[in-house]
Amino acid sequence: MHSQWGIGGWTPSILVALYILALGIAITHYIFYNYLDGRLVDGPDANLLQSHVSIISTAFVFLFRACLSASLATAFTQHIWRVFRRKSLDIQTIDRIYNVLMSPFNLFSAHLVKYAIWELLFAFLCFSLPLATVFPPGALKVITINTVAAKFIEVPTFDPSFKTPLEDHLGDGRMNRMHMVKQAVYSVTEDGEFYRPLPVIIRPVKQSLLGGGYLTLPPPTGCGQNCTYTITFPGPSFNCSERENKTFATKNAPWYKATDSYKVASLYGEIGGNQFIRTYDVPKMNFLVTWRNSPKQSNATYRTASCDLHHTIYKVNVTYNQGVQVMDVDLEKNGLIDGRALTYNKPFSVKAFTNKEVVLGKGMLGQTNQTLSTIFMDSQLRAIRDSVVMAIEGSILENDPLISTDTLILETKWQYDNRKDFDISLGANYSYTSPLAISAEGLESLLINATLSTIVSGGWTTSANATIHSTETVYSFSRPRLLIAPYAVALGIGLLLILIGGRALILNGVSAESGGFLQAISTTSGSKTVAAATMNACLGGMKNFRNGNVKNVVLKYGGLRSQEVFGNDRSNETSGVDPSQGDEENKTFLTLRRAGFGRPEEVVPLRKGDAYGG
Repeated sequence: MHSQWGIGGWTPSILVALYILALGIAITHYIFYNYLDGRLVDGPDANLLQSHVSIISTAFVFLFRACLSASLATAFTQHIWRVFRRKSLDIQTIDRIYNVLMSPFNLFSAHLVKYAIWELLFAFLCFSLPLATVFPPGALKVITINTVAAKFIEVPTFDPSFKTPLEDHLGDGRMNRMHMVKQAVYSVTEDGEFYRPLPVIIRPVKQSLLGGGYLTLPPPTGCGQNCTYTITFPGPSFNCSERENKTFATKNAPWYKATDSYKVASLYGEIGGNQFIRTYDVPKMNFLVTWRNSPKQSNATYRTASCDLHHTIYKVNVTYNQGVQVMDVDLEKNGLIDGRALTYNKPFSVKAFTNKEVVLGKGMLGQTNQTLSTIFMDSQLRAIRDSVVMAIEGSILENDPLISTDTLILETKWQYDNRKDFDISLGANYSYTSPLAISAEGLESLLINATLSTIVSGGWTTSANATIHSTETVYSFSRPRLLIAPYAVALGIGLLLILIGGRALILNGVSAESGGFLQAISTTSGSKTVAAATMNACLGGMKNFRNGNVKNVVLKYGGLRSQEVFGNDRSNETSGVDPSQGDEENKTFLTLRRAGFGRPEEVVPLRKGDAYGG
């Protein structure tokens, strides 16, 4: 049986199919990155985790390199066997060419540079093209972007209104009173009179006073670390006026003493003991503050501020920046809070809650026609006002600032250190009070901060349309050239090399296998001269190769001349024809029965279609 000609279907399929597969992988890699562009990296809404993307990207690159390398290696094998047919090369050079794809160190062989420069370039490109695949993963990166979203969230607020309509419980005074007690931030006496603010309001108000500003809260749920929203609610505010006095005592404040350097007294409420002061200022819920504004007694002057209480609409813009809360307030004052209704005898008694005329505001209640719900809300605002006044109410003695009566004023930021102005001429045992940084504007801001601080009590919430500024980690396919260019170069040059290998396959007329023992044993066993030259190195090993001088034997692949020669006419030596085709009578032909490596003088070119072997 003769050795068969034909390239078959497997080798061309490997060349073409693996190249097309590599092209498809490159396109799919691009589509995958394009799909991920702008999508979240982590979180519940993430399509793929970053670790999964990394694995998939690595798989794309690995498969592309494997497919293209396999196709190029097959093309290279076809090409070198074309070279073996065309060139006479020593065994060392043949060995380097044959194994050049086994190790990149073979690229530095001097023999290849001298005798097989084009084959060396082919091999170099085979090694270099897969290296281009290190760049595509860098085309996709992870970036942080700022996003803006709007959604309704539950936020803390202040709401002094009565939540259960009193009209729904007319005739059931106990039920109404129970709802009132549950919602109020003030306590009432058994008879139904306003008593004093509850600790839930007093606490944040005092903290606000001592801290010199409003209290803050962490971001509400759904707001994130950076968001803004606006809340609107009714609250109290002061309207204060300020004047200068030459002496501490004033005409309308007989409870002031000349020995005091600071005094706060309310024209509404208890002023020591059981004394109640109810004057024409009761409707204004007024209080007075008088203080000395100089540390030296010799040139001391006094100032007095008078503050009325107003209904006010608070429009608060709440901003969170990195979790830190800032509140900007716009106030819309809507007139005085009428103190007459709040001083009405027993406005929150069970009897008052069962009186339809009182509940609906049609009867006389403290000389006003106000509904009980309105009085309840005004009492809520009064509780904040009283918490402020109670904290700063009291006095400080002129000659002993360490003696004060129930006031926090010396513990606030309004008390500043002015020791450099100490008057040593007054004697070493003389004490004095440093001036207080009090002003009408400061008193007004005091109640504003106190009202804002009531939000921290957590007793009220509302729905607000929040603008949420957040940072998200997303995939960015912003550098597609890092993926397209390497793949395009690899595929372009790879296509050229595959075409070269495919052309060699067609010209050879038979496919060659790379790196296998069958290919080696089948193509090196026909020449007796080659067998004799390599006999001393039959055990293998570099030592035997050197001692046997095997590396310098020059070989060429082709048709081997037969050892049996008919006649002396050698004109048909290179015909490569079968003996049955010769001239038996004149004996002018050779018997060419085998193809393989042999010395150049015993090898003739192979001709496609001729019979070899068998």
